[in-house]
Amino acid sequence: MPPGTRATPLLALAALIGGAAALGACRPSAPDVAPARVRVIETPQELLWGPAATGAIGDYMLDNGLVLAVISHDAATSGFAASAGNLVDLAPLPDGEDHLNEVFMYLDDEFPRQATYSAIKVIEKGGGKKAARVRAIGVDTGNDHLKVETDYILEPGARWITLETRVTNTASITYPKYEIGDAVQWGRTEHMAPGQGFDLPGRRVNVDWLGGIGKDTSYAFVPDGPGRFDTFNGSMWSDPIGMVADLPPNTPVTYRRHVVVGRGDTASFAADVAKLRGDRTGRLTGRVTHGGEPVREAKVWVIAADTDKIAGLARVDKDGWYSIDLAPGRYRARAEAPGRTSVSNGDGDRVVSAGGSETMSFAMGAEGTVAWRIEGDDGRAPPVKVAVLGRGDTPAPRLGPSFRADGAEQYVLSARGVGEIKLSPGSYEVVVSRGPEYEIIRKQVEVSAGSTEVVQGKLQRSVVTPGLISTDLHQHAAPSFDSGVSLPDRALSNAAEGVEVLVATDHNALTDFRPVIASQGLGRVVYSVVATEATTHSVGHFNALPLQLQPGKPRGGMVDVEGWTPRQIFDFVRGLAAPGDETFIQVNHPRAGKTGYFDLMKVDPKTGKAADPRYISDFDGVEVVVMGKHDETARAMEDWFNILRQGNRVTGTGTSDSHTISLRPVGWPRTYVCVDDDAPPRLDVAAFTHSLREGCATVSNGPVITMHSGETRMGGLAHAPNGELTVDIQVQAAGWIGTDRILLYVDGKVAEEIPIPPERTPVRYTGRHTVRCKSDCFVVAWVDSNESLEPVIARRQHIYPLPVAVTNPIYVDVDGDGRYGPPGAKR
Repeated sequence: MPPGTRATPLLALAALIGGAAALGACRPSAPDVAPARVRVIETPQELLWGPAATGAIGDYMLDNGLVLAVISHDAATSGFAASAGNLVDLAPLPDGEDHLNEVFMYLDDEFPRQATYSAIKVIEKGGGKKAARVRAIGVDTGNDHLKVETDYILEPGARWITLETRVTNTASITYPKYEIGDAVQWGRTEHMAPGQGFDLPGRRVNVDWLGGIGKDTSYAFVPDGPGRFDTFNGSMWSDPIGMVADLPPNTPVTYRRHVVVGRGDTASFAADVAKLRGDRTGRLTGRVTHGGEPVREAKVWVIAADTDKIAGLARVDKDGWYSIDLAPGRYRARAEAPGRTSVSNGDGDRVVSAGGSETMSFAMGAEGTVAWRIEGDDGRAPPVKVAVLGRGDTPAPRLGPSFRADGAEQYVLSARGVGEIKLSPGSYEVVVSRGPEYEIIRKQVEVSAGSTEVVQGKLQRSVVTPGLISTDLHQHAAPSFDSGVSLPDRALSNAAEGVEVLVATDHNALTDFRPVIASQGLGRVVYSVVATEATTHSVGHFNALPLQLQPGKPRGGMVDVEGWTPRQIFDFVRGLAAPGDETFIQVNHPRAGKTGYFDLMKVDPKTGKAADPRYISDFDGVEVVVMGKHDETARAMEDWFNILRQGNRVTGTGTSDSHTISLRPVGWPRTYVCVDDDAPPRLDVAAFTHSLREGCATVSNGPVITMHSGETRMGGLAHAPNGELTVDIQVQAAGWIGTDRILLYVDGKVAEEIPIPPERTPVRYTGRHTVRCKSDCFVVAWVDSNESLEPVIARRQHIYPLPVAVTNPIYVDVDGDGRYGPPGAKR
């Protein structure tokens, strides 16, 4: 473990309560079983260590020498939970790390309906053979007639914590088919399920159990007995429902489930899962070697032969051995290790019987390596993104989970333009990039066992944007709880994608990236602004910046705004700014259905009028370009045009809403903002915010388009007494980015379509155009292409990465009153 971790205090604590038993294949004998205990965390040294650890002083700690769990006591902690009383940390002892964000109730299949707890009590302190038990007492947030009590139970010798919830209907009527489940925020793990593998996001499945696999810690979410979960899954979360019951008056209904702790695979918790479910199992075991020596980095994937689906995953020990408990059936397997060709068993499937044991071993080949040595055109080593693509019969490698900068699917980020990765022998294409302003380096390599292939080159900047600075105004990291990206990895992702202003917009939390930017030496290329995404499921999501972090306060001074009106939210976040600072409030994904402000407020797309009386229009910006979601972008653009036609000057932005490294990567799209000094270390945040509010900005998802009329820039007011105005348009793009046409909009209607010549020069187009307006109007320029941004941006299901860009308006004063009014209005 790295210096400064809390392994030593945890070891001391385990010794005090009776000795720490190592997590292994065999359960310790009765005399060696440590008692279970519960206590209140009193010092920082007692807090659990790990990339998702969020426990705090005052929380409840349950510990039995094998696992340590933390139940929150402070209602203002981060995450989507409406109160304290939830499982926030869980790790194996004596030296394990917490990778789990949070588990809280999910009720009646309606997020964020849950239990809100008003009291937390220690019911049993443990000791001897007794269980430790903490109880949270509250009600259903959607129906306060439903009393909810959840017990967190840790037994001596158990490698799991049990959650036991009782729901009591205090009303005089019966509530039929009430669904009881949990919201599992998987943190720094990838969620999976037997028979489904890791292909869960966006799907609803019915499974025996759910797993979360982290680098060194893993979890199984398990029913009590042979039940199943009906669960919908997102990118970093699952909502498993384990019970559907009628709730008659004054008759408690009890629901039990368990969270088992493992060591980074399913094999380490498989026996416990089988015990809790009452399943019979057999065992598959074997060894992974190269030249007779153990391959210590190897993992063995076990596949059910009848379904061809993943049944389990086993990591080998230091001697190369693995062992995994499996349900009776026929299996095949393959061994994988970084840089080595995967090996499948070639001597036939194995039939695992209940109580039986089968052997399957693997001999692997030598490692291959690809290294890169990249220079910038300024002579410095730049941060870069490296994509690795398979060629011919060689598949694209999977370098890691989507949220890790050192390997996110087929991408890896590098802070200094220098690095290497292990690749199995084969034919690859390596693509090095640094966002849309730079050319890319492409090289085909043949990787052979025991060799290192080197990719070298100079990364050339083609797009020059003096007086503009790039920012992504909507992105998430680990404090959001639905993102697994660490703060250092999120800072690096901005640098590697060429985003110069990192605006930290975690859900209902304030995050300061300055320390991690400084520690990584990225201050030359990235500046950080404290912000938040005020997040609700009732009125929408709103970003606010810049805000003032309040150290020592939960959420950095932000609060959970669920249930608030837009007016209350806007007033509160403006109050989080430093005295005298302007605040920029942005409507996020306005047409995203259950999280879209315009959808929730029933804004008519034709008139721009809202049916909901809570709707307010004093926001400063609206997201109009969303990566790959062309229908959503089209709807947001029309909403924006409606707002502008009503005489409101609102800034259009483009943002990634990134929650990972490789899926919807940060900075795609981005917003360029007018500044006097575009060097990130010297950013004037007040001037930057003022430009955003004024609309001196342009949106890019590849090309960079700017527009001016004489001295009037985007967001400014031009005077045209005769109703005629000339605008100058420029389009820039790196050679790998397509630009097919420009659309010139007047009052939201296409006034002219301009083809762009096919030459791939950095300046694709420069031209002057005349627009005519009978009354005050606004002018917007748009550029697009049907040429994909692959492979720099990967194609996903329902997301096709195409280049687009759009300017903010130039407003035109025709009637000479010195201001912009609604087009066509008589004054």
